[in-house]
Amino acid sequence: MSLLLKVDTYRRLGLINIAHVVWYTFRLKMGLLKKSLPIKPSVTGVFFEPLSQKKLQRLSAKYVESRLLEVPQLFGWIEMDLKKPPTWHRSILSAKSLQKDNKHWSDISDFDSGVGDIKGIWESSRFSWAVFFVQHYVKEQQLSQLNNVNQWIQDWSLHNPTNQGANWKCAQEASLRILHLAACAILLEQEKPSEPLICFITEHLQRIFPTLGYAKAQDNNHGTSEAAALFIGGSWLLRADKNSVVAKKWQDHGRQYLSERVNKLVMPDGSFSQYSATYHRLMLDTLNLVELWRRFLAIAEFSDGYINRVQHAASWLYAIVDNHTGDVPNLGANDGAHILNFANVAYRDFRPSVELAYQLFNDSSVFDDKGSRFIVQLFALRGESDSLSEKGAYFPDGGYGIVRAKSSWCMVRAPIFRFRPGQADCLHLDFWHAGINILRDAGSYSYNTEQKWLSYFSGAEGHNTVQFDQRQAMPKVSRFLYGKWPKYSVFDVQQQNMQVKYVDWKNAVHLREIELTDNQLIIKDTISGQFEQACLRWRLADLAWQVQGQSLLTEHIQLSIVSSQDLIDFTLAQGFESRYYGQKTSIPVLEMLLDKSAQITTTISWQ
Repeated sequence: MSLLLKVDTYRRLGLINIAHVVWYTFRLKMGLLKKSLPIKPSVTGVFFEPLSQKKLQRLSAKYVESRLLEVPQLFGWIEMDLKKPPTWHRSILSAKSLQKDNKHWSDISDFDSGVGDIKGIWESSRFSWAVFFVQHYVKEQQLSQLNNVNQWIQDWSLHNPTNQGANWKCAQEASLRILHLAACAILLEQEKPSEPLICFITEHLQRIFPTLGYAKAQDNNHGTSEAAALFIGGSWLLRADKNSVVAKKWQDHGRQYLSERVNKLVMPDGSFSQYSATYHRLMLDTLNLVELWRRFLAIAEFSDGYINRVQHAASWLYAIVDNHTGDVPNLGANDGAHILNFANVAYRDFRPSVELAYQLFNDSSVFDDKGSRFIVQLFALRGESDSLSEKGAYFPDGGYGIVRAKSSWCMVRAPIFRFRPGQADCLHLDFWHAGINILRDAGSYSYNTEQKWLSYFSGAEGHNTVQFDQRQAMPKVSRFLYGKWPKYSVFDVQQQNMQVKYVDWKNAVHLREIELTDNQLIIKDTISGQFEQACLRWRLADLAWQVQGQSLLTEHIQLSIVSSQDLIDFTLAQGFESRYYGQKTSIPVLEMLLDKSAQITTTISWQ
């Protein structure tokens, strides 16, 4: 990798961000963080007090028509064992346990901990199960469920003394614990924290605050999560001691930092800096909780500018939710995050998150599914039904175009990068018909796996686009960083038509033109410029596709290919997708090879 490429890429990241990372790394290597954030004893005690019978009966009325999850699922597919607390240093992905878990968190590696993907350790320690137990306690009026909350928190604390072990390594992970505990306080209507909870919150905010600069440098959801935890945690502590100077500092700094992060990372059109559907939801769920908390404690409102950005963020997510299923394109990095699942819905149902955001920030309702209706009931929201127009959508800041017709819609990813791209998905196309994701994205699979899988899922092979000479549209600089970010030259979106064109880093050109009608999708891919071989891939839904010449047929759907130049290969191959983090399944992938400039027309028809 050339020095000039690295320098240019780092320049795009921003010198201030680089300085924050360098300072954090220096403090890490010199042991300064170990000195300023020493290991401390565990916190024990009763964190949440039982409710009076009268209050419990009143709250349980909100759950009369609801159906709660029987077992919470981690990463959307791994069921938790509720009989006893998790083994906190055992990975739910690899089943391996962290050795020497008595180390200070700064001495533990992200990628060489001996357990594989460290996210397999972190997931149980996000405390999503606390919300699950609290909701069952309120609905079923069984004290044993609340006892589970207190016992599991205490068990976690005993096995994770402050600043010791992998579960203290990431400040965002610490933040998510605070957010889930705050959600429990809202559900229980307990404004004032108990003494053990005061200690627990304080130690977490002490971990979060000193590394905010590093979180800010990432320009991702770490900043929004950590700012939210500071704001919520600080204001929570002020309920216990209204004269606490440090709690006031945390609250005010959290508010200021969150406002700054939202203003920067949520672009004017609502797109988020991470170019990811699931990360966008995580960010929006975080902001939803902040607003619920603000109302819960009757704290002053955020600025109009902040609210405007959140409204646009909700509109962006609404635009890519499939109304039939609540699912979304597997766009960008998909790390399995599903925090604050108040509605008890499946991992890939995004409707309650959008509904809650519209209720809180627009005073309107956009979905009428069971999960969304429960959210409205749970938080006593009364937004009027808003029949939003199902027209094409254009997001020029983030680089997304959407066209719609009866029962079908299509999304294309234009290479517009204000922030660092996490995937080489230039001109990726997602197509949905009658709730089925016909042409689909691969997802992420894992952040810590073999190089071939890292390249496959994040690269062109994992997307519906043209790959030139088996290279990526951008050269890789590091595990999560691409260089030479391409630029588009055409990006035009109408109601049922779209054009997008870009030139990759070695001067190969791809123009994609789309026309969507009520019974047909026509995609014209024109390739030219400098290349020796090009591969167009269509990553297909796992249906019973049959090959007939240069066409694929399945029940009610036909996909046909016409090329201006002879194809040197036309193969229905086996590919992979990861709809849930840490899980991959096989799917059919149509691959077409050419060795010269051409126009390939793909026509998808349905009855």
